[in-house]
Amino acid sequence: MINFVVYFNKYMYQSLFFLFGITLLLSCKDNTKDVLEKGLIGKWSVVHSELNNKPSKTMENAFFSFDETKKVVSNVFEEKDVTYVIDDRKITIQTNTPLELDISYFENDSMILEGNYSLYYVKFFMKKDTIGNNINGGILSN
Repeated sequence: MINFVVYFNKYMYQSLFFLFGITLLLSCKDNTKDVLEKGLIGKWSVVHSELNNKPSKTMENAFFSFDETKKVVSNVFEEKDVTYVIDDRKITIQTNTPLELDISYFENDSMILEGNYSLYYVKFFMKKDTIGNNINGGILSN
């Protein structure tokens, strides 16, 4: 009987330690949506663009500034009160003609957006402005 109790206690503590470790590991991981939503905030400049898989200068000097209230300002569209939604790895910019783009690559200061827009397949290679981000004349801190 004593051997059973010692055996049970030994493995019970190991099991609890293992379960605690797994719980801690899983709780530390941010989900993709949270990482994208936090990292997206700021001003992003288009450094290269493609139209139907060919280099294009149509987005030269283009920028998108995303804020924490889900608003976006850009020199690409004329609308003033534009919002955006992130769903999985897709961003939808809600203009008169919604722009739905896949976030095919995302890192701290670089991102690639791509998808169909009207009759074209577009791809934007973007770099984040890490010095200061302007939205409606205000400065956002990183």
